[in-house]
Amino acid sequence: MNKMKFWLSACLMLATISSKADIAATVMLHHNGKTTLFQWNEVQNAVDAAADGDTIYLAEGTFSAFNVNKRIMVRGTGPKTIVQGMCYINIPGEAPLGMPVLDAICFSEDIYVYSAYKQFTLRKIKAQNLRFHNTSNFYDMKLFCCQFTGYLWLRQNIKEFNAFNCKIYRLHPEDYKSGKVTFEHCNISLITDTIVGATFNSCALKECNKNSQGYNITNFFSCVFDNCVFYYYNGYYLGWSNCNMINCTKDSNVDINFNGTSGSKTYISTIDNTYIGAYGGTYPFTLYPALPTVTKHRYSVDAANKKLNVTLTVDKR
Repeated sequence: MNKMKFWLSACLMLATISSKADIAATVMLHHNGKTTLFQWNEVQNAVDAAADGDTIYLAEGTFSAFNVNKRIMVRGTGPKTIVQGMCYINIPGEAPLGMPVLDAICFSEDIYVYSAYKQFTLRKIKAQNLRFHNTSNFYDMKLFCCQFTGYLWLRQNIKEFNAFNCKIYRLHPEDYKSGKVTFEHCNISLITDTIVGATFNSCALKECNKNSQGYNITNFFSCVFDNCVFYYYNGYYLGWSNCNMINCTKDSNVDINFNGTSGSKTYISTIDNTYIGAYGGTYPFTLYPALPTVTKHRYSVDAANKKLNVTLTVDKR
């Protein structure tokens, strides 16, 4: 094979690999080392075909709604992986879940969680509301880098709950009294109802004590606020009882909004020297998963040895 033929063969091989990758990038089920492909409207088919411990990958694009009833993970690419509709999670059994149920997916509607779980985790998820069934007990629930444009409901049957670097438009604790709940580096626009025994570390909280008419709608009992910043609204502060306030700031000028940005002032955490709110902390807010990504590539043809030399630079974004 002469140099030109080999070059054309190499280019054809690269084009074929690229074409196959494009075709495969829809819905991929990984099971026992084997990959099965599904179309954008067959996510539920992939879930039905999966077994406990499997991972389903969703590419960029818009997908039909699906429900999760197995111990699997459904993982997208971030903001460009969009699911139209609600997601119902109802996984049988009480054994701890070994991996996040959903990761890096944007839902157009709600996520509704039914069964009792241990180590239930959502990571890099965007949805309207996150709701929990009120008859099962939930332990060790974690949210990492999630955004909810509507309600996050905390019911009494949620025994342990932790949110890290999340954006929450409306936290609705329904007189939450468990006490084992922590919000760390979160941005919370509004809290309705009473919350007891919660801990807020380096959080930005806006109108957590007023409704649209200006009346108090939140009461905090035995809560801890550590290095938090509050929006100081119309001469009022917070309705609290027996709360521990540590190095907190209140300010009527700062524009703490739902997007987690600050206008007239920027607040830095004295705990870890990062921004207070959803952009700070150990896990800065982003809907993109920390996946290896090819950032540079270089290839050359070794005609003498009939080899194609490929060099890839891979970084985590």
